[in-house]
Amino acid sequence: MAYIELKQGEIISKGNFSFVFDSTKNEGIYNKFLEAEQIFKINYIDFSHKIRMAYEAFALFEEVQRRKQLPEYVGKSEADIEAAIVREITTPSSILNYKNIIIGLCKDRTTEFESVFTKYEYNKNIQNDSENRRVMKKFIRYIYDFGSKSSHINNKIDAQYIPNRENCLKVIVSFHDFLAIYYGVGHKFDSTLIPIRTYIPVPKKICEEMGLNLGVGKRLYVRENKGKIMYSIFSSDIDDISFSQKRDIETINKLWEDNFDDPSNIIRLSENISGSNGDYKYQVYSLPGRPLKISQLLLHELTVDEKLDIIKGICRGIESMHEYEPPFYHRNICPDSFYIFKIKGKYKALLARFDCTKDTAYDAKYTVINTVEKKILNDNTKVYFAPEVINSDVGTNINWEKTDIYSLAQVCIYLLSGKISVDSQESLENLDESDIDDDIKYIILKMISKNPKERPSIKEILDIIN
Repeated sequence: MAYIELKQGEIISKGNFSFVFDSTKNEGIYNKFLEAEQIFKINYIDFSHKIRMAYEAFALFEEVQRRKQLPEYVGKSEADIEAAIVREITTPSSILNYKNIIIGLCKDRTTEFESVFTKYEYNKNIQNDSENRRVMKKFIRYIYDFGSKSSHINNKIDAQYIPNRENCLKVIVSFHDFLAIYYGVGHKFDSTLIPIRTYIPVPKKICEEMGLNLGVGKRLYVRENKGKIMYSIFSSDIDDISFSQKRDIETINKLWEDNFDDPSNIIRLSENISGSNGDYKYQVYSLPGRPLKISQLLLHELTVDEKLDIIKGICRGIESMHEYEPPFYHRNICPDSFYIFKIKGKYKALLARFDCTKDTAYDAKYTVINTVEKKILNDNTKVYFAPEVINSDVGTNINWEKTDIYSLAQVCIYLLSGKISVDSQESLENLDESDIDDDIKYIILKMISKNPKERPSIKEILDIIN
């Protein structure tokens, strides 16, 4: 309920409040907190309302548990006890309310919560236990009052109740920390794990274990749909994103939206998500399955035909770029520029990284060239660049179409042999180790010719590989 199993033994929590479910075994309370988190980045006013609902659900549940231990409630169901509490709260001139319930539950535990009051500056100038009790009451009332006052538009609202990112984050994090202490768990709030609607972020550690290098400003998310796990990549689209991220977004949008024919094997935008005063904007790219990292282990398991299926997919993606009008040149084809998926027993490649890409309608010298120069200095990616890129002024007289072909060949050799080649002789030796037809071997060797003019076009390559 509070967790998603991505695969056997790989389990992630749905948001930051899974410990509430672990502690209470109550789906209703946990769902209230999950709903508040899910709307946090979409609408601060809605978040304020939902965090108040979660507050009330927590207060009711814990008061029911307390009263169950009292003699006068022996034999009564939890539903009956809860109904009695609600009637008492809603009775005119009743002194019982949700705030007082929580204050009563915590009256003998004031010192346990001091760290929360200190961290979020609720206890300035506090000198004794009596004042600590006052601060605890102030904190508990503030969380509820924020949810009440911030969930309605009011021009006269105090600054501390304005539903903005700073205030909402303070409320959700401090309430989280309060609950963690209340339930006696050592759980820390992680803002990177806040869900966005039904999308649940995959923790960075798991992405690293998957071998994924998503790049700056990108995160992997999952959601459940009819018993299946659906994967998506979220790319931040706020105003201060990097030029590389902007090129990613612009390239994908142009290939899909400004094209007569749909591109092949290119990651696709599925929706835009924005909200909360423009603090959060995302481009969402749906994936056909769990992304796989090209690794020695995976390559060892693949048959030659499966490797060729992956190569064909990459080639079709490059063809979509080179055939676009005006053409796009990738400039950074390497194993990190695409994702692999296993769909119905077959492998599919999707191009997904375009940080060095720009169409030829404009001068790329002052935009992508600087990024290419940085890539060349990286020993992990340098091997995939054509010799004319490495040995010349990157900004002048380079046929980028042909450098793409060279880089593509190096990727093909790596996929087929599991080895990286540094020269033509080594490329031939590595290809000889793979069980491929001579015509495919020959076209790959032409692709790494030192003379760019001798390298085939992407269409010629596909004619042979297909």
